[in-house]
Amino acid sequence: MGLKANGTRLALVSLVLALSAFVLASRVGAAPLPAATVSTRPSSSADANGRVTAIARTGDRVYIGGSFTSVGGQPRGGLAALDAATGQLVASWRADVTGGPVEALAASPDGGTLYVGGDFTAVGGTARRRLAAVSTAGGAVGPWRPAASGGMVMALAAGAGRVYAGGRFTSIGGIARPYLAALSTDGAVLGWDPRADASVRALALDGDRLYAAGDFHNIGGRAQRTIAALDPASAADSGWHPQATCPGLGLTVASGIVYLACGGASASGGNAVLAYSASTGARRWSAGGDGNVHAVAVLNGVAYSGGHFTTVDGASRKKAAAFDAASGQLLAWDPHPDSTLGVFSMLADGDWLWMGGDFTSVGGVAQAHVARFGIPSASARTQIDVPGSTLDGRGADRFAGPRVATLPYPN
Repeated sequence: MGLKANGTRLALVSLVLALSAFVLASRVGAAPLPAATVSTRPSSSADANGRVTAIARTGDRVYIGGSFTSVGGQPRGGLAALDAATGQLVASWRADVTGGPVEALAASPDGGTLYVGGDFTAVGGTARRRLAAVSTAGGAVGPWRPAASGGMVMALAAGAGRVYAGGRFTSIGGIARPYLAALSTDGAVLGWDPRADASVRALALDGDRLYAAGDFHNIGGRAQRTIAALDPASAADSGWHPQATCPGLGLTVASGIVYLACGGASASGGNAVLAYSASTGARRWSAGGDGNVHAVAVLNGVAYSGGHFTTVDGASRKKAAAFDAASGQLLAWDPHPDSTLGVFSMLADGDWLWMGGDFTSVGGVAQAHVARFGIPSASARTQIDVPGSTLDGRGADRFAGPRVATLPYPN
């Protein structure tokens, strides 16, 4: 009896080892499992009654800017604070903007100041021309008032005692600084001057580089189209020279990759998300659509894009899409924001993806102009390797080749 039992155990062990070896062999050369995305349905949060074009997080709050006049049913002119944990309006914070929309937000490294850019003429009842600084605690307007002339401010980045501003302006504080400038935290215009020859629409400060994207063809003293990396201290070209031909509308940096959101014409490489090596400038991947891509954000190995498009690489994706951040593989995530213009801003924040734009519903849920999406728990989404393509009529796998089956999580 003992010998028979031992024999049975040995046979079972051999079978398990053989199956394991088969499955392992079947996975050789197969694509990695796709990254897990956030839900397609937004979690509860306050909404706004107009376009949200900028989102920034500092401390326990998420700040939104745009052209709205109310948030969460309460009056808020173009600028509001939401609780980062609940998504609800922070009633104690207010800094209404008048005269035009907010286009850009950036928090100071210490989290005490929120820098605001756009096309406005006043904040909190105090005259401020296209640039302002407000307290993140209560919204009080600070003395910082450099004032931009000639066009709106469209991008901001703050760090190392400086605030970088990009846009359509031609001067700041009465000093010629076309399209891109650096300001001190007391509002002085610094000598930093990369001399861009057209609009700068997006900025990202990452270590010893300031990345800029926009409509320019020359910047930092050399011919460099659409996207560039500058020395944040000297404004000199950094030696990083990726190739792009479309106008840059959005920008982010994550895990050694620079992601660019582009507008322009599809036929000439526009209306796309492009990913570049931060070390060499070589293009890692690109994914094109049929409309402008305005925003890009990276969260937990997934690159999210938003804009005006309805297709991506020939697949239906209305206004928002997700990709494996490393490979560019298009993922199934498809929340379908409504409206013609769709999404204008995105923010990756911990385990949350925030989205702002023109939409009034997303993921089949009424949620106007600002939404947040959470990552489902690990138990809600499971991926399994299946060593075969189909089952025959008797339910036996024909082992035609490796496949990956994804069990969907509830949205």
